[in-house]
Amino acid sequence: MSASDDLSKLADRAAQAEKNVEAAKGKGQAALKEQADAARKSAAAQASSLEIDAAVAGADAKAKAAGLESKSSDSWRDMKTQWRQHVSKLHDKHDQAKADLGAKHVEHQAEVAERDAEHAVKFAYCAIEEAESACLDAIQARAAADDPKTAQNLATA
Repeated sequence: MSASDDLSKLADRAAQAEKNVEAAKGKGQAALKEQADAARKSAAAQASSLEIDAAVAGADAKAKAAGLESKSSDSWRDMKTQWRQHVSKLHDKHDQAKADLGAKHVEHQAEVAERDAEHAVKFAYCAIEEAESACLDAIQARAAADDPKTAQNLATA
């Protein structure tokens, strides 16, 4: 599957996430907890697949480059590791907050969770923008690789 096909899947997934969040607004605490736990489990599975993908991509790039490291793969692997650590810290913080939910802290914890959600959405928006840019760069690079004239024109532009 190409990166541009993955971009289409990403758009579909974002639409589904929006529907899931909208539907959650009318649910009770038990149903919300179940839905949030399921979403967290799914997110953890995706994070694990990112690490596997990065490891495979890194190994492929190293094999193809006969010992030359793929800086792109290394950078993405580092980013994925940082993302996993960041999400883990957020989950730990929210789990602790749930355990500490005294009457005084409920409003504050809700505001913190809302800000975290806003930041996650903004981060995802930026990631979508970057995914579009990366897909277009990949298409342009493939076109240049497939047509030496194009590659020469790009080099002089």
